[in-house]
Amino acid sequence: MYDRRIAYFDSLPDRELVRLLLANDQEAVEYVFFHRCNAMFAHIIHSVFQSQGKKEELITEFYLYLCENDWNRLRKFEFKSSLNTWLTVIAIRFFKK
Repeated sequence: MYDRRIAYFDSLPDRELVRLLLANDQEAVEYVFFHRCNAMFAHIIHSVFQSQGKKEELITEFYLYLCENDWNRLRKFEFKSSLNTWLTVIAIRFFKK
């Protein structure tokens, strides 16, 4: 992803990012899962599995989990916290399961 696109996505509020995810915007998906939340996912995966060997595969599984049933889980996000905080909680629960 180009630095210019990353800067664009960095400037978006959470509501707009969620709107783009719900619309299946692939650049937004790539940005959220592999740029914005990459370090957080890596930390959770390392904490849960004591390994980072299959990080991208596990992040992809988490993405598929979230986008099931037309992003039903993400549609429950109520913006009472930041998107990163909410994704952290959901990711921890998912990877521990």
